Amino acid sequence: MEKLKRISKHMSGNQGLTLVEVMATLVILSIVLVMITSIHLLGLKEYNVQSQNLKNQDNVRLAMSLLTKQIRSVDLSDLTVDENNTPANPYDNSLKFVKENVTYKEGTSAINKNGQPVVNGISQFGVTLIGNKVTLTLVSVPDQQGNKVTLSTNLYIRQ
Repeated sequence: MEKLKRISKHMSGNQGLTLVEVMATLVILSIVLVMITSIHLLGLKEYNVQSQNLKNQDNVRLAMSLLTKQIRSVDLSDLTVDENNTPANPYDNSLKFVKENVTYKEGTSAINKNGQPVVNGISQFGVTLIGNKVTLTLVSVPDQQGNKVTLSTNLYIRQ
């Protein structure tokens, strides 16, 4: 109790804060608040970029998995590749499975199976068939910075 009396006696002589002290405190708090906000906004921006990149990678992997699984399940005689490639668009082709009557073709930012979108987020779909070797190349749609994910694989079909 005696300690409390000493503290209150010491505080009673204090007249308060000057305007300069209040202004200095406000400036320091404003600087700290701006720094915290800018760090938070930078983190949100990076989160969005990484999320889009991960989504693009997932789409390309899903499409590649789907196509390779189907290719591996057929014989060479059941597979046809229609190559409509031009120098301007080297990825304009389709993949047809004869017995199943299934055709995969690039659509508007998707891979279509018999005209219906199966995997979205794919901007380019390339297939080449040389002998019993099938080369698949998939490219995702660009993210906010214009980066694309590309995945390519070679498959050898049994004859």
